[in-house]
Amino acid sequence: MRLRLIVLLGLAAALFFVPAVLEFLVDWLWFGEVGYRDVYSTSLTVRAVVGGVTFVAAFAWFSLHARFALEAMSPAPMTFTTREGFSVAMPTRGQVRPMVMLLAAVASFLMASITSSQWMTLLTWFNQVPFGKPDPVLGYDASMYVFTLPALQLVHGLLLGMVLVAAAGAAGVYVVAGQAALTPFGVRLDDRARRHLAWLAAAGFIVLALGAWLGRLQELIESSGIIHGASYADVHGRMPAALALMLASLVASGLCAASAMGSSNRQLIAALAVYGLTLAGGETYANLLQRFAVTPNEQSRETPFMEYNIAATREAFALDTVEERRSEEHTSELQSLAYLVCRLLLEKK
Repeated sequence: MRLRLIVLLGLAAALFFVPAVLEFLVDWLWFGEVGYRDVYSTSLTVRAVVGGVTFVAAFAWFSLHARFALEAMSPAPMTFTTREGFSVAMPTRGQVRPMVMLLAAVASFLMASITSSQWMTLLTWFNQVPFGKPDPVLGYDASMYVFTLPALQLVHGLLLGMVLVAAAGAAGVYVVAGQAALTPFGVRLDDRARRHLAWLAAAGFIVLALGAWLGRLQELIESSGIIHGASYADVHGRMPAALALMLASLVASGLCAASAMGSSNRQLIAALAVYGLTLAGGETYANLLQRFAVTPNEQSRETPFMEYNIAATREAFALDTVEERRSEEHTSELQSLAYLVCRLLLEKK
């Protein structure tokens, strides 16, 4: 057993640790040779801080829910007898806890690795400087879309992943503990499991509310047909629908919290219905608006948004500062009879 553990540790070191050390040494020497070792040190520091904070936060979150779910398991050995008369020994809390905490650590490490790989996004957000140019639709500074929005989307993805992983892990523990099961009549949840998962659902809907608000901002920087940015249907259809979805997510979160504090599953079903109907209704409304309000009169509907796009492009490339001049000498030369005759002769050749 000890020899097998040593072999596994050696293989893990050969596959992960040694290549990482070699990559670090090569990058450290190369950045030192070109005189940018301080830049590399900054990237390493930010990666370490971001990864460390993410790992601690994720592991604390997973450990909290794992410990709460493990309390549903019996500390003493128990057996379960099937209908056929077979006896199955159920694992005890002490047997399951090390594996659950190991899985929590692995999940936290993976999330920390993903977040630390996006260190530049967080560093540019931390050191951002306003552009001084608000967008013509919502009025936010351009730095909101260049620096802040990518950082918020990264945080949103991290929070959503933490909630989903915690829910999946807690559900797995409750299944092992016999607190949750899939029966021919549907899903059976004991009171403890139902309350715990309902609270996680409430947290998940809050994260979805944040995602809906960020989706409203994302509409302004995505391609919409022939232009890059929001169109008429986006501004008057999808963006209001995103606000409605945000409010619906908050209502659904409240319903899940009410279910967690009560004894009925009806609030959970109502929460899913409110969110699903609002999501489907918003997209349907935007499609109908595009088909019946924009398409019959597309030029007049989309002209203001095309003007926004052209103005932003001209300003981004400093084309709005180009001074136009007409050379009278060059104009008269182009209009002269001798020039036209020479042009015709050259074209015939």
